[in-house]
Amino acid sequence: MNRADLAIVISLISTSITATGVAWQLVLYRLSGARLQVRLIPAAIDIHETVVSGPDKGWSDLPLRGLQKWKVDVSKIQVTNIGRTAVSVSAMSLDIKGVYPFRRGRFTISGLPVPVRGGNKDEVIRLEAGATANMYFDFWPLIEEAKKRQADNGKSGAIYIRGSVLPAGRRACRSSWRKRWKILPEQRVLRRDETVTRELNAYRTLWSHLHRDPEKFGLVGAAWYSLIPELKGEISLAKVKEHLEPLLGPTHHIIAHDVYSALSEPE
Repeated sequence: MNRADLAIVISLISTSITATGVAWQLVLYRLSGARLQVRLIPAAIDIHETVVSGPDKGWSDLPLRGLQKWKVDVSKIQVTNIGRTAVSVSAMSLDIKGVYPFRRGRFTISGLPVPVRGGNKDEVIRLEAGATANMYFDFWPLIEEAKKRQADNGKSGAIYIRGSVLPAGRRACRSSWRKRWKILPEQRVLRRDETVTRELNAYRTLWSHLHRDPEKFGLVGAAWYSLIPELKGEISLAKVKEHLEPLLGPTHHIIAHDVYSALSEPE
């Protein structure tokens, strides 16, 4: 090997060492800061506020055990700081694709957090290293809004859902693309083995109204159980109002109307 060839070899080795050093410094930089792991998890809450969570990719055909008959689907967005420094996050929401005509069109949507044990309600959450925060959303009203936007844009078909959070000073972080949820146009449940009856739809309507008011959320069970005897016969709007007024006060008219409408829908 002549001197020219040796010089080239030494130069290549030096360049490789430098590149390796730069790459290692980048790895150390990423590891030294805050890194977020975002998960979108299906969950269900029953009339006694028991919460059961499923696998990230969805319930599929898994049986739902441990819950009462009366329950609602919720989306659980979980964010964990797997880095080494604290970070503040906000805008926990559903990232939805398939609504707009252009390929990369997406938007985020969120609602009032559901006030259940283990759920966070703060707009801005500070996560120390290793800390985790969960936020629950009433799922189907958000999906209905997404489907309405889809129809307004002249588009149809499935929509795809991921969880999204916004770290301070950085771009949004999303849950795994591989574990995104696919919601079909006529889909109304997250579990394939479940059928939505008029009664269950009415319960979900009542629950959806009351979860927006923390002071009345605890009345879901009492309000629904007061209506159950009426479900066996022919029910009227007047009867629904009669049962809900003592518990819900002045707001019962709107809630009673929506619950009665759900009970009047064809199966």
